[in-house]
Order: sequence, then structure tokens, then C-alpha cells
Amino acid sequence: CTQLGTDVTTLQADAPVPVASMNTVYQDALTNSALFASSCVEAATLVDPTLLAQAQQYETRATSDFSQLTGMMQSQP
Repeated sequence: CTQLGTDVTTLQADAPVPVASMNTVYQDALTNSALFASSCVEAATLVDPTLLAQAQQYETRATSDFSQLTGMMQSQP
């Protein structure tokens, strides 16, 4: 979880995706990934099942965002 948080921070500092609609979805995916990473670390540190459930929700959202982005990329000419 900690490494994911570091990786997301690095990616957020990169240049935006050139296609605005794709960039919006990409940024959403990164935001949800960052929220997943921080919630995961906190849940593991505190051994808190409620925080773990919250982390899983962020993970699900990030996965959905990345799937949507993949579909958008595949439909590009």
C-alpha cells in the first residue's frame, strides 16, 4: 500500500493525458488509487476492518476508472 501511494504521487506529477476526457478519467483513477493506498495503510496500522472496507471501495472505484480508461483508449482511431 505504501509503495502504491508513492507510485501514484509520482504519476500525479507527470504531464496530463493529451485527450481531455481521458485525462479526467485518469485523474479520477489516480485519486481513487491514492485514497485506496492511504486507507489501506491506515487500516493495516490500526487493524481496523471499517477502514479496510473503505479502502476496498476506493480500490473498486480505481479499478473501474482504469477499465473505463482502457476502453476509451481502445476506441481511439
